[in-house]
Amino acid sequence: MFWRVIRTAAPDRSWPAIHATVALFEQKFKIAEAQLSHNRFLAGDSFCLADIQFGHILYLYCNIEITREALPNLAPFYRGLTQRRAYRDHVMLDMTICGYHQTGPCPFQADRNPRSKLELPSDTTVRT
Repeated sequence: MFWRVIRTAAPDRSWPAIHATVALFEQKFKIAEAQLSHNRFLAGDSFCLADIQFGHILYLYCNIEITREALPNLAPFYRGLTQRRAYRDHVMLDMTICGYHQTGPCPFQADRNPRSKLELPSDTTVRT
């Protein structure tokens, strides 16, 4: 999903393939959504390797221009990650170095984008 959006020129993107891949990712994200409904972190009350790995994928998911399903437990989890200096310094990187140029504000991107309010911008479509 990420490379199809980030590294593929806009006119050459296969949106049906991207949407199909997003749907597969979101099925997996529902596992995290369920865990986060009763845990502070993915595996319980302590931050662990699972949160680190998932956090890097979540950053990419939240910062590319796609339509997202509403996953309310992921938003506070993501906000918590963005408060960690190591996450901001090592995960929240400028994706333009990969050749990606987003046309709108980066959703959820804290401290790197002054327009961010840690919410999806109003012009972003969220499926419910």
